[in-house]
Amino acid sequence: MDRFAYALYRFVAAIIRALPLAAGFRIGWVLGTLVHAVAWPYRRLVIANLRIAFPDKTVDELRV
Repeated sequence: MDRFAYALYRFVAAIIRALPLAAGFRIGWVLGTLVHAVAWPYRRLVIANLRIAFPDKTVDELRV
């Protein structure tokens, strides 16, 4: 699975690099928004790990 994800990343990165800069930014924003919506379990894990690393910070501060 890791090799597949890496190959997919390399493929998408190669396509985006071939595009003009403005189009690359737009596609990156769309892909980032999609991954953010799909990867909610990982966001919870990251927040949990950050709370362990930075116990004095609030959840709102960690989300920024």
